[in-house]
Amino acid sequence: GGNVAVTGVSLNKTKLELPVGTAEQLIATVLPANATNKSVTWTSSNPGVATVDGNGNVTAVAPGTATITVKTADGGYTATCLVNVVEKMTQFKVYLTPTGGNPVANTDQWFNQPVYVELTFPAGVAQTYTIDENPMPYTGNRIVISKKNVTTIGYQQNANDQSLTFKKIKISYNEKFIVQPKGNEGVVHLDLRVSRAGKNLVGVKYVIKQADSNYDFTIVKASGDLKSVGDDEYKATADAGNQPGYYQVAILLVEEHVTVDENGVSHTKQTETQMKADVFMVDPGFRLAVSKPLVNAQYDPARRQYVSNQPITISLVKDERTSFYFTSDLAKPSPKQKLKMGSLFDRNENGSLDDEVDWDWDVVQIEYAIIKANTAAKPQISDSDWRPLKSKQIVITSPNEEWRVGLRITDNYNRWNSDSPGVSNEETTWWDDVTYKVVPNLKKY
Repeated sequence: GGNVAVTGVSLNKTKLELPVGTAEQLIATVLPANATNKSVTWTSSNPGVATVDGNGNVTAVAPGTATITVKTADGGYTATCLVNVVEKMTQFKVYLTPTGGNPVANTDQWFNQPVYVELTFPAGVAQTYTIDENPMPYTGNRIVISKKNVTTIGYQQNANDQSLTFKKIKISYNEKFIVQPKGNEGVVHLDLRVSRAGKNLVGVKYVIKQADSNYDFTIVKASGDLKSVGDDEYKATADAGNQPGYYQVAILLVEEHVTVDENGVSHTKQTETQMKADVFMVDPGFRLAVSKPLVNAQYDPARRQYVSNQPITISLVKDERTSFYFTSDLAKPSPKQKLKMGSLFDRNENGSLDDEVDWDWDVVQIEYAIIKANTAAKPQISDSDWRPLKSKQIVITSPNEEWRVGLRITDNYNRWNSDSPGVSNEETTWWDDVTYKVVPNLKKY
């Protein structure tokens, strides 16, 4: 075969920055790969700043610059790396466990669990840090970060610079990604973050299913894709319709996997994995019922109209037998069936029912409005048309007109968005699809 001469050498890095006291190995590649003599020597132009051993391990000694040179024994070919040695810096590491484990390689991501920050300070640097601008002493234990959204940690980087370096920790537990529908509207707004973005992820989907008579979610009502809006965040608005019932919305991660068979042919396969599911109820929480008995009155089912020659009294009806209120269109599930509903009845999802789960919790005010029937299905009226409902009864007296009744329920924001309590109040407007007409001269049906 004979000798194969060396034709060159290269390094894996041409520039390197190291804090004082740290080390890193440079890797030399001698060409060609089948060269007979691959021996090399290493030298440093400034050993007082950085030294190098026979295996390419560079050690930072003092601030400054040095050039590390590798030279082949065969042919004298060379390659260089410029090393910049800086003051020893504070080490910032993120872990997924309070002790032990390996640091997270990518700290700029959305975590779906608490994380633990470890700081290692060099000599001359104050062992303190700030968390969301609040100064804290560093005890040596890892700092637990569990707050949802963004937490900012500040610390001094080195002894010669008193300014702070800031790092952001982003957490999204993905537990409450749904803005719950209100009243008899089945529209849900989906907003979530997927920390696995970039790892074979090609899309995020949702599917909404309605519960059957056994409270199993088997009836598909809507499905679609969530749109990426950047920073690992996905959003969509889905409509399950307005049929009263229990609904589950599930989020599916679509991942793409490429395999190579024994013949070297690539095959692409997509898989869907359920990431999260939550349950909501479509129901106004209240219903209107004409007080019985009605004298000299009749209900016309074709026109969905009550006609009477006397004032018509309408009551706001709730099922008072349980703390969770239903209209006549929804059956009351058993405790075992309630546990199938996830966070709707078991907010902490710990396998036990919450005592205070109440469809009407945090209701601030209920108002009503009476308008002429020849209006849109969801009429837009002024605030002055709404009146506080104090007696839970509404009386229709104005004669010879068809009237519709609407309810406006003002409730605490916390009722629908438990992650952000007390932000504001929200309103649900609900219009009865039955009309009412008082005809004083009507004698008999």
